[in-house]
Amino acid sequence: MVDIGSKLEQKVCSSCGRLFQKQADFLENTDQWRVCTSGNLWFNCKCGSTLMLPRGKFAWYSPELSMSEETKSLFNMFAQRHTLPHIPAAVLELQKLLVSPEVDIRELNAAVRKDPVIASEVVRAFEGMKRIQSGASRLTVDKKTENADLSHAISFIGNQQLSSIVMVAALRKHSLQCSIFSAADHWDLAGKTALIAEHLWVSLYSKEGKDTAYLAGYLCNIGKLVLAMGYPNETDKIVQYISDPKTQTTWLSAEKIMGVPDHRLLGEIGSAFWGFSDSVKECIRGHHTLPPYDKSYAYASLVSVVGLANILTHWINAEPHRFNEADISAYEEHLGLDRVELEKLIEHFTKLNG
Repeated sequence: MVDIGSKLEQKVCSSCGRLFQKQADFLENTDQWRVCTSGNLWFNCKCGSTLMLPRGKFAWYSPELSMSEETKSLFNMFAQRHTLPHIPAAVLELQKLLVSPEVDIRELNAAVRKDPVIASEVVRAFEGMKRIQSGASRLTVDKKTENADLSHAISFIGNQQLSSIVMVAALRKHSLQCSIFSAADHWDLAGKTALIAEHLWVSLYSKEGKDTAYLAGYLCNIGKLVLAMGYPNETDKIVQYISDPKTQTTWLSAEKIMGVPDHRLLGEIGSAFWGFSDSVKECIRGHHTLPPYDKSYAYASLVSVVGLANILTHWINAEPHRFNEADISAYEEHLGLDRVELEKLIEHFTKLNG
């Protein structure tokens, strides 16, 4: 790799003062690299702040840098046939605003209101979180959300989780060529998984880290969306196959039958392309991997919480064919849950689902 540091624009992190001058400065202790629709290259400093390099060739950067060898091979094959959508520059500007220590609620409110889809998604998430806390019925969003106060929703959610919701809203805008697979249904299910993952995390651990659990739950099945973008016909066949009373089975099994790439690997491609964090990427790749895990696995607790949340989402949706009930005992043992506790949790979320 040739060092082209002399051609790079010098950057200084406004939060921690770190100076970026050479190629090595940019590639060490940075993450969440992504290219926006304007061709600019965005990344996060170690301190969490978002920085941007103006449009250029960036010969030293590729999404492959953060992929496993297995996924890298699939990415090269996928990229020859399909192009994933880039995140709009305005969305990344909003994310940059969210990590600014000086930003206030009025500034955020004005920025979010500029995009009706993002504003709607923020209110949708806010209503879902309120229902979880209050125990109100139904996890789905109703017309009352249209009149909810956006400023209050932003304050309630918090900047870190809001940044995730903004990214999800950007992806929701992308239209698919599928006839049966529904992006709306996908995101509705994802929202439930997110809320369950957050609830589990707080119940088992603490409020610290709940935002990460929420985002990881929201995005753990993002590979299905990537599959729908690249293989719309095959994705429709999968939905049809797993919904048929005669052949009801899991999504993973249907993928093998249809001969399409594993949605966990496609999700890893999406996470690298769109700049998701390492913790989220691990949950995308590992949400079907049962414990026990290697003792050195840094994300063991998060992956297991998200994996169980994924199963419970299908349980409360009355989709027993979408998971193997025998797998639950592995999560129970790893997380220290007994069956009575789990059944109470299932009953709680089933009532919320109405």
